[in-house]
Amino acid sequence: MSQTIVVCGAGIAGLTFASAALLRAKEAGLDHIPRVVVLEKWQVDDPERQTSYSHSLSVRSDIDGISALKAIGVFTDFESYATESHSFFAQCNAAAVDVKVDLARRTGSGKATKWLRVQRFHLWSVLYAAAKRHGAEFRFGWEVANVVIGAKLAVIGTSGESIECDLIVAADGHRSAVRRALCPSEQLHWLKTLLVGSTITLAQLPEYVDRSMPEYVCGHHGFVLPEAGGSSLFVADEGPGKLVVGIGFSAEAPVSRDVLQRADDAVAVALRRRLTEMAAAYPAPLCDYIRLLCVESAAASRPFVVSCQDKLPHGPTADGRVVFIGDASHAVSPFSGAGANMALCDAVELAACLFPSERHRQIVDVPQATRCFFAITAAARTAVITRQRRVIHFFHARDGASLFLRNTLLTVVGALLHPTGTQKVIIGGTVAAVLGMVSLAVIRAFVR
Repeated sequence: MSQTIVVCGAGIAGLTFASAALLRAKEAGLDHIPRVVVLEKWQVDDPERQTSYSHSLSVRSDIDGISALKAIGVFTDFESYATESHSFFAQCNAAAVDVKVDLARRTGSGKATKWLRVQRFHLWSVLYAAAKRHGAEFRFGWEVANVVIGAKLAVIGTSGESIECDLIVAADGHRSAVRRALCPSEQLHWLKTLLVGSTITLAQLPEYVDRSMPEYVCGHHGFVLPEAGGSSLFVADEGPGKLVVGIGFSAEAPVSRDVLQRADDAVAVALRRRLTEMAAAYPAPLCDYIRLLCVESAAASRPFVVSCQDKLPHGPTADGRVVFIGDASHAVSPFSGAGANMALCDAVELAACLFPSERHRQIVDVPQATRCFFAITAAARTAVITRQRRVIHFFHARDGASLFLRNTLLTVVGALLHPTGTQKVIIGGTVAAVLGMVSLAVIRAFVR
């Protein structure tokens, strides 16, 4: 008898799981291919989705995001939209960007990490087409109101309609309706950080702003950190004539995503004033980009405001028939740079646990599979979230000791990776002196 899997959420995690589950079930030669039903509160052609998904993200080889896309056979389609990008950190003052650290990061195999940037909507389109091709059913405009766990498992919609199933995969984002229904008291962890950003169209910038792409942004994405501390600026090459900017900084309370659309709102006025003040710590044209977030401009898309929150991984329910993946399990802030990649990997890992190999002619024990999935993934996801919290503190350091340590570290790493002629001499002399002292200590030890 065929089993029914309900996937709540047609985002990156939900669509990837639908494809991965159906693909693995067919490859395993199951006697009965499971029915996979994907529920999504938005309509498929809702323009709000395209607006919300308009900014780019990085799919990375070091967190296996690229491997996950290859596992469901969509990497070639994805690659047609993506551009290779390189990550960097830079330090600046009000006059110039003066220290830049390119990250030629290495994986355990010794290969350089590959970063591919793509518009979120393009990735979604590729994943949606794949899930339909593999046979997933879709119910758009279907919003989850409740989950019933008993002899029968069911999802109940806001319209009153219910769907009985054998497994619920909650992939409905950091404000998961499934998690809220089952754990109403559970809260996200507020990181006391806001991120305000927009996509900048260079050709439409005011005449007083340099309309060329900054050299250090071309083909790159990364963070510029001012020597004065207190904020960080994310910049990324979005393709011909466009770049995305996002300034992060500490805040006492979360705000709504559209707060800057309210002209006379006291919170919006205070936020615009703070953005203007922080812009002064950056050189042109970065300071000009930040100021564009405060006014209506043809050069900048509607600004977004992210109240950064996260959450440690959420395990499956006690009976193992409801499992959480992606942001529904482990919400992350944009500073992690890993949210989409972990969602892709979660989906493929869960499918692998449910349909482990061609030796199984039937779906494995569901509770055992969901618990196995959580045991495999939880530690790695927790490590990413913990690291992200340290990164936010490092980026937005304001006190003397932390700020000195941050600036010194960036300067030293920059000198080691990209030394000038004078720095090469200094580094060479330092290394020679250290080796000399070590050699002398070894000789003395043998003489004694």
